[in-house]
Amino acid sequence: MYSGKKFLLFSLLGIFLGYLFHRLTLLYDSYTGNSLDKWTHLLMEGQDEVLQSPWNVSFTGKSSAFFLLGFVMMLLVYLYLETGKKQYREGVEYGSARFGTLKEKKLFYGKEFSNDTILAQDVRLTLLDKKPPQYDRNKNIAVIGGSGSGKTFRFVKPNLIQMNSSNIVVDPKDHLAEKTGKLFLEHGYQVKVLDLVNMKNSDGFNPFRYIETENDLNRMLTVYFNNTKGSGSRSDPFWDEASMTLVRALASYLVDFYNPPKTREQLIEESRLSQKEYQNLLKRQKKEVEERKKRGRYPSFAEISKLIK
Repeated sequence: MYSGKKFLLFSLLGIFLGYLFHRLTLLYDSYTGNSLDKWTHLLMEGQDEVLQSPWNVSFTGKSSAFFLLGFVMMLLVYLYLETGKKQYREGVEYGSARFGTLKEKKLFYGKEFSNDTILAQDVRLTLLDKKPPQYDRNKNIAVIGGSGSGKTFRFVKPNLIQMNSSNIVVDPKDHLAEKTGKLFLEHGYQVKVLDLVNMKNSDGFNPFRYIETENDLNRMLTVYFNNTKGSGSRSDPFWDEASMTLVRALASYLVDFYNPPKTREQLIEESRLSQKEYQNLLKRQKKEVEERKKRGRYPSFAEISKLIK
């Protein structure tokens, strides 16, 4: 925004310059002779004559035009200075960052302490409360530090025990589940552990529960075969293909025909169904069995060798 005082100053200067042009125009028109004589007389004696009688507001059409010319010229000078000047931030040449005050920090807090992400002793970021745009921050946080800098102890563990959401924790040191798992269990959480180093401490994982189509089965078996070959190992391709065919047949049989016993949760859910819903469930299960029969039986182990070429 342009400065009001500076604009007023240049406006007054424009009026003064316009009035000076007006007086000189009147003096020029009052002289006799050709244009050269008039200009010579004006340059030699015009200043003295203006000082002798400075006030003359008898405007003519010509003098009014020169008055406007002088005023507009000064306004153009003002616009040039204002629009062309650089914006300097004196005192903040090295940046304006500073530590926030306690009042400013509280603007990012939530109504409940347990629903906040703890960033520091007195700095928190709400997860649930809706904030105005200027205080609504992205919830993704990256903590960077060397070994022993406190990434786990000072950030991960305090926010885990907030217990305000579900958590997926990648723990290479394998100690967070031991130190926080019991607390989660006491508060009704389901704790699942996938330990690929010590499988005795790991929960089971059944990939067949996630197979719905033949493409899903093919992708799962491809991953299985690629990760069981061993690096640098070589064998007869015939036996590789034969083993792949056998495993694929067994896996397909499990997907299509094996009905695992129902869990307690499934039995409880079925007991809550109405008579009509239960009948629909039975019809759907019967239809699935009939569709499986239409696919035909799987070849016996002796017949598989005949199919391999």
